[in-house]
Amino acid sequence: SGELHWVRAGHDPGMLYRRGEDLFEELGGPGMALGVDPEWSYEIRRTVGLEEGDIVLLGTDGIWEAHDCEGDMFGKASVEKIVRDQAHQTAEAILEAVFAAVAKHACEKRLADDMTLIVLKIISKGND
Repeated sequence: SGELHWVRAGHDPGMLYRRGEDLFEELGGPGMALGVDPEWSYEIRRTVGLEEGDIVLLGTDGIWEAHDCEGDMFGKASVEKIVRDQAHQTAEAILEAVFAAVAKHACEKRLADDMTLIVLKIISKGND
């Protein structure tokens, strides 16, 4: 259908890369961490117009907040550059490229925070 529905539940907003437009969008919205307030009502968000080759990233801040030996953070701009450069690759290859770049940035030292990343790549129905 070319639609994406999501609920934000406490982590940083997801990212949507619209490959045809070479544009990143934040998949934001209100959201509280699960289990904090049993009365919280989560808001379903929606975006439309997804096309083949678009990429969705859901990750934890341990990726963009990873520090190098001088204390500089990896940053979301670095993640965006990798996605742009690797957009022709599979979702798995993009994920591996991000993790490899973070490890190199962090001087192969132990990272201070967890790193979780989900990469979804939109494919045509004929390719599934």
